[in-house]
Amino acid sequence: MSFASISASDVLPDVPVVPSGSSRTIYIANVYSAEQLASMSDTDVTNALYQLWTNYCVSESYEPGSTYKPFTIAAGLEEGVVHDGDTYECKGYEYVGPDMIKCHSYSTTGSHGVLTLSQALENSCNPYMINIAIKLGNVRFAQYEKMFGFGAKTGIDLPGEATAVLLVLISDWRLRY
Repeated sequence: MSFASISASDVLPDVPVVPSGSSRTIYIANVYSAEQLASMSDTDVTNALYQLWTNYCVSESYEPGSTYKPFTIAAGLEEGVVHDGDTYECKGYEYVGPDMIKCHSYSTTGSHGVLTLSQALENSCNPYMINIAIKLGNVRFAQYEKMFGFGAKTGIDLPGEATAVLLVLISDWRLRY
């Protein structure tokens, strides 16, 4: 049997077939009925199949969250804006522009108090990382994002890989105390 002569029923013998004459010859049982498919436009079918086949792990971008913390510390150490043994007082939050960015300790203990750099990483302290990023400034922070490959496609052998939005600070944002 040549590839050209393989039909949908050869590949998926247990999948019901829409009556002949329809451009949509097979449908997936328990997802769409023949009647539903027959009433759908080509665009609707394409969108429905996209939703079924989308691998959200590669086709959507997500905020990197705490994975940015070691990167932020590495950039801060390299640029000399922070040093091993430096301390910072976590108040449980920092303002970046109008947004209050809370530390995970905010809802339980209120704050971490005074932390060293290693303790900030161990405790995943958001305010300390914000402080380092602000000391780095937008340009240097963006340069390190690029050097570390943030926002770039990985080249993974899966279709639909998305690029990411970077976390570069907007120059109009100011830290309020």
